[in-house]
This record gives sequence, C-alpha cells and structure tokens, in this order.
Amino acid sequence: MKSSTYRAGLMYGLLCYAGVTLNYNHFFLFPVGLALLYFYFLRENTDWYRNQFVKYTSLGMFLILITLITHIDLRFFDHALSLGQFKSYLMVVIKRKAFYSLSFIGLAAFILMLIKPKIKLLATLSIDFKRLKELGILVACVIVLGLVVDRDLVKSFGILWFVVFLSILPLEWIFQSISRLRSRRNFIYAIYVLLCLLDSHFEGRVRMLYNFYQSPPDIVEFLNR
Repeated sequence: MKSSTYRAGLMYGLLCYAGVTLNYNHFFLFPVGLALLYFYFLRENTDWYRNQFVKYTSLGMFLILITLITHIDLRFFDHALSLGQFKSYLMVVIKRKAFYSLSFIGLAAFILMLIKPKIKLLATLSIDFKRLKELGILVACVIVLGLVVDRDLVKSFGILWFVVFLSILPLEWIFQSISRLRSRRNFIYAIYVLLCLLDSHFEGRVRMLYNFYQSPPDIVEFLNR
C-alpha cells in the first residue's frame, strides 16, 4: 500500500471489504491497518497526502459497515485463541519439520537486528533493516488480533510463513558468510539441499514409488496411503 499515489487508499478499502466478506472478524484489520499506514508506514508523506489516502478508503469503509449492519447477528470475540493454545499450536508447527527448529536461532537474530541493526556479528546479512522492522510490527499485530479476535488469523499459513522466514535467516547468514569460499560453496549448498530432501520425507516418497512399480497395488488403496 506504499504507493506513489494516495488513490491506493481505494484499493486498500476494497481489499479490506473483500476480507470481511470472507470472514467478518477481518473487520478489525481495517482500523488497525489504517492506523499503521497513517502514523507509521506513511509518516514520511505530508499530512495532506495521508488525509487523502484515508478519504479514498471511505468506499471500502461504507461497504464494510453496510455488510455488518445487514448481519446484526454476528458475534465477535467468540473465536479467540488463548496464549496456551497459541504456544501449543506453535510447537506443533515447529515439530512438523526439523528444519523449523532453526526458527529459534532466527528469532534471536531477528530481535538482535531490531535492537542493534549495526551489530558486527550480523553485518554480512544484506537485509533492509527498515523493512525488517516493518515486518516485525505487522507480525506482532496479526498475532495480537489472533489472540484477541480470531484464531484463524494465526493458524494455518498465518504463522507458518513467519516460522519459515525465521528458519531461513540463519542459513542466509551462513551462505553469505561463505560466499568467498568458492571452492567449497557448491559442496555446502549440495549438503544443504540433501538435508532438506531428507527432512521432507523425500526418501519415503521414492520408496513408495519403487514399491508401486515392483508390485502395483490397487489404485484406490495406493491413493489412500
């Protein structure tokens, strides 16, 4: 939404309306997102620009209000996620793949980069720390809304993509650190790819395919495996 024109506010309003039609609890994303855009993401723009941006969101705001008024039986805050449930779900996600265990290291590095962006230990990471800070704010808002409003905001891919991102951070640091070791770099990459394949049960799928051609089972039985 950080567009060169304030008319992007129209798109923001319509996207929020589309989200509300899918799940009425997404209504809370509209004011939170608008406040973040006005006071943080667009803070470098003039007051006139930001006011025009808010003005262009009025169509989406009107459609959202009409939708909520015509469905007065909607009940909010009935699908919130407790802190204990969030921790349990997060552990289930991390245990799903051994690769995700790197997210603990990635989270420590992420927090360290937000607190001390010029630390020498992470100097090899060519990451825009400003964008990293913006990402942290967005993730924090989504988690808070998931805990207070609707669990679907953090379940499924809501938190999985961030766990994957944190898991990639340590690997990115290692790969950028060894970028000068041209003679060994490809070998290290090959080992990493092999570990990823093994971690994703690749060998199990190969074994299933081999067994299928050795003694082809009934197709329905094979698909139900």
